[in-house]
Amino acid sequence: GASSVLVRVFGAEGLIDREKETRTFAAVSKHLGKPAFLGRFDNGRVEEFLENHATLGLPGLRAHAKGIAGALRFLHDFEAPPNLDLGGCGLWTTLEAWRTTAFAGLTKRDDAAAAAVRNEFSEKRVSETLDALRKKAPPDDQNMVFAHNDLLAANILVDAESGTVRIVDLEYGAPSYAAFDVAARAGATAAPSRRRRRGPERTP
Repeated sequence: GASSVLVRVFGAEGLIDREKETRTFAAVSKHLGKPAFLGRFDNGRVEEFLENHATLGLPGLRAHAKGIAGALRFLHDFEAPPNLDLGGCGLWTTLEAWRTTAFAGLTKRDDAAAAAVRNEFSEKRVSETLDALRKKAPPDDQNMVFAHNDLLAANILVDAESGTVRIVDLEYGAPSYAAFDVAARAGATAAPSRRRRRGPERTP
């Protein structure tokens, strides 16, 4: 078994169906091999801690481009077992959840920053834009893969010993367009996330 474990305490209430996420992660982790799903508790999950893994800076992301592409392709090849309902296109459900939560939060605030955002971004205009984009996209039952949907640089790890690339943090994982993940990875290469994980030298 795993010599170290990672305990995740859930957040983002209302944005993510944690029961569905846990069922999905348990199935995908068997496909990926690592990190292994070890168990669930009321408001969190226990999984394998990836020893000697770290995120990459911009030079590392470029140097490991082939490995990242291979890891992403392998993730996209995941096929859900018959007892796992992944639902529809995760891109649209996630964007709709973010839109609803963002504007609901703005209506509860009366500070100057919230007022400036409300003046700049009309909820009606944002909703109409999302609707227009969805109408131009392929139907949900075509060209779908199991996508990460949040492929920031912080979600790409490399084993310092073997050089193996692993894609982690699948909380938004769902059927979506492969191109969305490819575009997100390209964005990570252009401007890596500022979030940092512990480097190999500080791994327990």
